[in-house]
Amino acid sequence: MLKKRIQFFEWQDLPWFPHLIREGITDYLAFTLKTFGFYNPVVPVLAEVLAKSHKSTIVDLCSGSGGIMPELQEEFKNLKKNPPQIILTDRFPNETSISKFKASKTISYLPDSIDALDVDNNLNGLRTLFTSFHHFNNSSAQRILQNAVESREPIFIAEFTKRNLWTFLMCLPVPLFMPFLMPFVRPIKASNLIFTYIFPLIPLFTWWDILVTVLRTRDTQELSELTSELQEFSWKVGEIKTSFFFTLIYLYGLPRTTNQ
Repeated sequence: MLKKRIQFFEWQDLPWFPHLIREGITDYLAFTLKTFGFYNPVVPVLAEVLAKSHKSTIVDLCSGSGGIMPELQEEFKNLKKNPPQIILTDRFPNETSISKFKASKTISYLPDSIDALDVDNNLNGLRTLFTSFHHFNNSSAQRILQNAVESREPIFIAEFTKRNLWTFLMCLPVPLFMPFLMPFVRPIKASNLIFTYIFPLIPLFTWWDILVTVLRTRDTQELSELTSELQEFSWKVGEIKTSFFFTLIYLYGLPRTTNQ
């Protein structure tokens, strides 16, 4: 275990970062998460949380391109569970994905900028954050949890990048894989190809961001500490093994009045 969490910056977090590069990064990361099924093992837990909270809608925060959500819905079907309606949101909405999901009956992407620290009370449903909670420092992370508590909305957080040496080493060769995988990312975008093969900015910035992700991911104890003063909710943290011997870490919270 890398004992000390390091709050480096990620390029995607910077408001001035070029949106074509940001979308290239989120498109690629969504493709890899979906292709290799990193989050599939957590779907039974997610289904349990939806049932306990009596929710049929997920409000996903920091969605990026939202690419893993169709895959997760399929996993619900494999479990013979009714897939939830999903509302995707982001501080920097992915314009391509907004158009892509317009035709979907079960997934929608809000075009407005949604701040995970202050979610509109009209957005009712289980709040989720996949591979995004690490972006926030402890003060902001606590605010996200506090906002869910104040709104009486359940929240579910998952990260597949456990902060250990194995994960860090597995993420080191990310730029080497991208030239082989980018042609399979859909939809095909000229900007993704240009900034992968001619000016390799997407591989470079993705490499930095994913290594920083590992260094910023909280362990189960650190997640528990964030919830210690939020006694209005019942909290649970856990770990699940996933693809390539990675370890998926999750945290969820439910209002204590909810039948659990």
